[in-house]
Amino acid sequence: MKFSYSNDENPDLNNFDQWALIYDKVYQTLVHDIPFYLQQAKAHGGPILELGCGTGRVTIPLASNGFEVVGIDISPSMIQRANANAKQKGSISGLSFHAADMRDFKFERQFSMVIIPFRGLMLLNNKSEQQSTFFAAARHLKSGGKLIFDLFNPSNELLNDTDPEPFIYSNFQLVEGGSIKVHASNEWDYKNQLSMPNIWIEEYDASGSLIKSYFHKLKMRYLYVDETISMLSKAGFEIDAIYGSFDGQIYDNSSDDQVWVCTIP
Repeated sequence: MKFSYSNDENPDLNNFDQWALIYDKVYQTLVHDIPFYLQQAKAHGGPILELGCGTGRVTIPLASNGFEVVGIDISPSMIQRANANAKQKGSISGLSFHAADMRDFKFERQFSMVIIPFRGLMLLNNKSEQQSTFFAAARHLKSGGKLIFDLFNPSNELLNDTDPEPFIYSNFQLVEGGSIKVHASNEWDYKNQLSMPNIWIEEYDASGSLIKSYFHKLKMRYLYVDETISMLSKAGFEIDAIYGSFDGQIYDNSSDDQVWVCTIP
């Protein structure tokens, strides 16, 4: 299967401002991590700071459950969409969004929790940028505050999957009618610990006719557990738990995910 989308007919979504155009449709069924982050919020309290909040997929449900939440994202278009999504929910007190860079941001306050859901840390493509984010998170946490984030686990099985052929990543009906089909393939840069997914998105109307196609290419730097522990320690964190899934399963080498819960003393 080959895709050859042109940028004129099928916008290149490498830019996250462009990705905001289709993000909510592609990820409207992605909710499996929200109960975990809500559980953590109930355990540790607010206020909560979300880094890489996107269009508010996690931020808004947390705020809707009564927590004060601040979301930041480097993309102004993502922030614009997040504000629009929040407005659609009606009046939500204690919720705000800001365009800011998770690697280097400053609020004149501290938080009880800092969260980085949906592998957002991996969108920083080198170790120094990821380390800077840990330092920034630490500066904004109260003593005893929690840093909670998730990554995919670079298991041997995953890293050995070098099939370049695109596969159907997801295929689902839209609430408003029509459907989305997502094809994906992946490339690896083992030296720099990069996963480089190619994502083709096809949007269909209710009759099954293709409306538009999009292409999105990501670079995601994966992290090994020992490396992450060292980076967190350097930023002053203590590790509370590493889960292998959002249902609380303890991490092992075969886990699909790394879900980290850390404390700043």
